[in-house]
Amino acid sequence: MKIALDSGHNAKNPDNGYLDCGAVNGKYTEADLAEKLKLSICQYLKGYIDYFVPNYAWNTQDRYREAIKNKCDYYLVIHMDSASSSASGVHALYNDKGKEFANDLVYYICRYLGFANRGAKHYSTNPRAIAAFDIATIPFVLLECGFISNNNDLQMHLQEREYIAQAIVSVIAKYSKVQNIKLKVGDVLASIDNTTHKLITAPQIINGRTVLGLRDVSNIFHCQILWHPTTKEITILRKEEI
Repeated sequence: MKIALDSGHNAKNPDNGYLDCGAVNGKYTEADLAEKLKLSICQYLKGYIDYFVPNYAWNTQDRYREAIKNKCDYYLVIHMDSASSSASGVHALYNDKGKEFANDLVYYICRYLGFANRGAKHYSTNPRAIAAFDIATIPFVLLECGFISNNNDLQMHLQEREYIAQAIVSVIAKYSKVQNIKLKVGDVLASIDNTTHKLITAPQIINGRTVLGLRDVSNIFHCQILWHPTTKEITILRKEEI
């Protein structure tokens, strides 16, 4: 899997040089917030899942073509919505192949962060959908990560950006070939590549740190655990990946 990660706006109009910053709330712009979230996502993906960041072309179809040229299989563009100050929540637009991807993104961000879930809709329901949708042949999703016009959504975006990024990466991982392991503190049931496994001991938080038993580490990550009682040292052997 290779995913194109784009963030909305941030391009100059070739006719007049106008820089599109998107929606604004005080000193915060949609373009800047979306870009920062995109960069956080990239940092979590780096070394695990292949990604590509298109240039900020004014024509979004040019961005899409650049992604296809670089052999991307999925396309995700980050935005923030704007409306009345009371409107809030996360939602998405998708093309014919992106429905499941879009629904997962909205669901997990709302589940993990507590945003209102406004659902996902086909791009044809929005007459203002970006032009790239019209030519996209791979799963293509425009994700509205809250409303910049809503102060609660804005503060959530500013304070919890890394957790929003992690939620998005968790969904991307689901569609990749990377091993996907989900654990929950206090729960002996774990999900490994979407298959349920029972742990020996549930993960716990002790002194502010999350702790997982070594036997479970051995089973999940296919390691050999060696215990040296005299020195109270532990050796962990893991097969070299080829």
